[in-house]
Amino acid sequence: MHWLDSKLSASVVYVSFGSLVVLSADQMTELVLGLSGSGKHFMWVVRPTEASKLLPDFPAPGGCSTKGLVVTWCP
Repeated sequence: MHWLDSKLSASVVYVSFGSLVVLSADQMTELVLGLSGSGKHFMWVVRPTEASKLLPDFPAPGGCSTKGLVVTWCP
C-alpha cells in the first residue's frame, strides 16, 4: 500500500487477469514490454504459478521498480 499511496490519484495502471486465465510465455513477454514501454506506473497481479514466465530483468512478484509493482494477490 505504501508504494501505491506514493503515486498520484488515478496514475497507476492496474493489471489482473483473475485466477482462470493462463497466458502463454509470449503473451507475458508482450505485456512486460508494453507495461515497461508505456512510461506509466503499473501494478500487475501475477499468480505464483505464472511468475516463471516473466522476463529475468522484470520485477519478480513481491518486487518493484520505479515504475512498477508486481504482486501475487490483490483484493
